[in-house]
Amino acid sequence: MGRLYLIEYDQTPDKRFYLCRSCQTHIASAQDFLSSTLVNIFFEKVVNVVIDDPVHYWRDLKDRTVANVLCIKCNILFGRKYVEVEEPTLEIREGTIRMEQKKLLFWNGKVLVDELPIPQSEAFV
Repeated sequence: MGRLYLIEYDQTPDKRFYLCRSCQTHIASAQDFLSSTLVNIFFEKVVNVVIDDPVHYWRDLKDRTVANVLCIKCNILFGRKYVEVEEPTLEIREGTIRMEQKKLLFWNGKVLVDELPIPQSEAFV
């Protein structure tokens, strides 16, 4: 296996991003945040992950095609990427990534935060 080349965001006061709770690999910029629930966070784009190939796609309970999303470094399962969606919404549409909040940390511009904030429009400006 070759060497991993990871994308890392600057840990400066003007940057906000999410990290893997297990290995602290950088996963998503706050700019790619779409929305959140009490359990999940939805992103437009993520980095440093492995997404299952088409052979491993499967249908969820609402008959949507999804793929597993795993940390590229520690291989924990973060959540799912929506591959095919018959009735799209803001969060659930083709290409959107749903991740479990409990598997992420958040860089708030100063320190790593264990409890993830519920982002507001002005919080990430």
